[in-house]
Amino acid sequence: MIIWRPTIGLILGAGISLLSADPARAQNSQALISGLQSQIAQGEQTLRNESYLEGFCGQLRDGKHFFHRGRHRQKRPDVVVELQAWKAYLESAVAARTVTSAGVLVTREVAQAEWNSALRRRDEVVTACTLDTLRADLAKARVAAMPASGTAAAQMAWNDGTDGNRVLTVTGTLTGSFSTWQLTGTGVPSWNGQLRAAVQCTGSTSPGYAPKLGSNGTMKCYAEWKDQGKSNIWNCQGTGVLGAVWSVGDWWFGMYPFPGSQLGCKGTITAGDGKARSNMFGMVGIKSRLGVP
Repeated sequence: MIIWRPTIGLILGAGISLLSADPARAQNSQALISGLQSQIAQGEQTLRNESYLEGFCGQLRDGKHFFHRGRHRQKRPDVVVELQAWKAYLESAVAARTVTSAGVLVTREVAQAEWNSALRRRDEVVTACTLDTLRADLAKARVAAMPASGTAAAQMAWNDGTDGNRVLTVTGTLTGSFSTWQLTGTGVPSWNGQLRAAVQCTGSTSPGYAPKLGSNGTMKCYAEWKDQGKSNIWNCQGTGVLGAVWSVGDWWFGMYPFPGSQLGCKGTITAGDGKARSNMFGMVGIKSRLGVP
């Protein structure tokens, strides 16, 4: 009797994910994330090498079939092979002492090698054909890896206007999570490096949005400093994006007044004369690793 020894490795079938396949892996979120990233990269590479596989994914993603590349090269129609049928064929070939067209006698060892090869091909095509599921699992794993709350170093750029000529560059601490957060720090005006501004911002995910990267959020910020004994104050509030990726940079949270959008931070500037004037600020963005795996 032939003992069929499947290759050791993770096998994904239709609807099966890393998150549900092995609960113990969830204890190490970074290993889970790295594993998913690796699988996604392998699947994408497989499709780049064999773009024709996408046309067969409807049959291949169930984990019960493999793609016979030899038959594909021979332009035969029976390229999708059911694993159990292939196992039965190999068993009969061993019993009949079949010799292949290449002159190879199908022994138990040859049959076992063919079976292991079929399983590896099955794994490859299932990964390539379930990329949407793997990407969804990666997003879930990243959310699960985020701490409920925490503290991390942060930098902030607060632009007076869209021209970027007057900027408060802030170094500080970000506390909280993607649900609610607070930044406290010290800002240095670009036009006078000797000045120091006390800066504080508070923010939260907008109603109707999940607390995760890509969601909208709202934030209000306040900065005050003394220049020649007189108070200068900036304050604004508005809507932005968690994990904003714009031409002006990548941000933990960013507000920018794009034309026609509801984004941006609107408020007032009070100069040394004590008079507040309305102002639509330019980029107001925080960079941090808080909650980011």
